[in-house]
Amino acid sequence: MASRIKGITIEINGDTTKLSQALRETDTQLFDVQKNLRDVERLLKLDPTNTELLAQKQRLLAEQSALAADRLTQMEEASEHLDSSLSQSQLNDFNLELDLTRARASLAEQELRDFEQRLNDVDDSAEDSSDSLNDVGDAADGMDDGFSLADGVISNFVGGAMTKLLVAPLTGSVD
Repeated sequence: MASRIKGITIEINGDTTKLSQALRETDTQLFDVQKNLRDVERLLKLDPTNTELLAQKQRLLAEQSALAADRLTQMEEASEHLDSSLSQSQLNDFNLELDLTRARASLAEQELRDFEQRLNDVDDSAEDSSDSLNDVGDAADGMDDGFSLADGVISNFVGGAMTKLLVAPLTGSVD
């Protein structure tokens, strides 16, 4: 990522070092998080309802956003320490890298917000589905009461009819 800013030496946190070396650790962590995020997204394609993977994706997106913000902070601190001895091309390269880092940090934050919004939408949808299932269950309970009543009426009717059919031949009367 920092290939455009070779040769710039600044002081970050009291340590005079090349900017590319100062950003190396953050860049490595950012690359690892992006790799893990791609792996989680591949697994989510296989099982999009896996809540553990969704939580891991949210954690990785938050970590990516924090690392991008950290890199941006390092770049902004470096821009404060730049002296006028830099050539115009080095300064232009640095400003380009700073703008790209700002864009990446903004994109990571937006991606996290979008994911959290989709997660909230899924949660709302799940609650709506749960309410609908409860309504279906209540309707089924009502039907159960109706079937019980119908069962009683049919039993009484069949029982009365059977009694008449069996008693009539024995008593010799037909109603």
